[in-house]
Amino acid sequence: MRKGWYGWVALLLAVLLTGCGSSAVGAAGKQPADPSLPPEAVGTCTLTFVTIGKGDAFLLTTPQGGCYMVDTGKEKDYDQIARTLRAKGVERLQGIFLSHGHKDHAGGLKRLLKEFPTERVYLSGKDTASYHQIDPRAEAEKAGADVVELQGGEILDLGGVTAAVWLPSAVDMRNENNNSVVLRLSHGETSFLLMGDAELEEEALLLASDFPLRSTLLKLGHHGETDATSPALLNRVQPQIALITGNAEENPDSVNETIAARLRQRDVMTYYSEGEELGLDVISDGETLRVEPVVPVKDIHGK
Repeated sequence: MRKGWYGWVALLLAVLLTGCGSSAVGAAGKQPADPSLPPEAVGTCTLTFVTIGKGDAFLLTTPQGGCYMVDTGKEKDYDQIARTLRAKGVERLQGIFLSHGHKDHAGGLKRLLKEFPTERVYLSGKDTASYHQIDPRAEAEKAGADVVELQGGEILDLGGVTAAVWLPSAVDMRNENNNSVVLRLSHGETSFLLMGDAELEEEALLLASDFPLRSTLLKLGHHGETDATSPALLNRVQPQIALITGNAEENPDSVNETIAARLRQRDVMTYYSEGEELGLDVISDGETLRVEPVVPVKDIHGK
C-alpha cells in the first residue's frame, strides 16, 4: 500500500539525487500557454496542500500574487490552516472556493472570513443539499465578501491561473457528496484537477461531459475512499501526482489497497494528509511541478 511516508521517501530520494529540496515531474496533458504572453510571463503558481487529516484545505497562490482557498477544513483545523497561511505570508484572500457544505470542507469558513479579509466566496449555485451547519452566504455578507454562485461552465481568470468549473446539472438529495464543485486549475502546461467529495455517480456524469480532464495533479474525490476514483477517471486524467485528504489514523478508509493499487499501476506519486510539516507546496513553473514541504514557523503570536 502506498502511504504518505512513501511520498516522503520519494521526496527525500529526489533531494539526494538532485541536490535540491524538491521533487519534480513533467506536465501531463500539455496545454499551450497564452501565445500573446512571453514565456517568462507565465510565472510560478503554488497549490499548498494543508495536511489536516480528514478534510480539504488548499491554498492557491497565483503568479500575480493572488491568494485563494479551495475548501476550509474542519473548524478544529483552523489553527493549522491559519499557521500555514501566515507561514506563506498571506494576509488577505482574493477568494474562497467551497466544493460543498460538509463540515470537513466548509467548517473553517467563518473564522477565515473573520481573520483574513476576503473579496469573494465561490460556491455552487445549485447545491441545496449539503449546507446544514453553515450558511456561507450569511457569513460572507457579515464579512463584507461578495458571493459568486457558480452554475458550471465558468472559466475564471485568477491572475495567471485559469479555473474551469464543472457542476452536475441536477441536485443529488440522496448523496450530498455528489453535488461537489469540480475545479480544474491550469497554469501554462500544468493543471490541477480538484474533485471535492465527488463519488462514482458524479464521476460518471463528469466523464460523460466534454469537460477537460487530463491533468498533471489529481486531488482524489471523497478522501481517496473506494467509492470514488474509478479506473475510467484515472485513465482520462492520467495524473502524475495524487493528493489524498485523509490518513490511516483519522480516516482508515482513505488508506486502502484498492485505490493504492490503481495509483501504483499508473506510477502516480501519492501523498496523504499526514506528517509533521504544515503541508506540501506543489509548485508549477508552467511546465513542470515540484513538491516541497511547508516547514512550521512561528506565527505573529509566537506559536
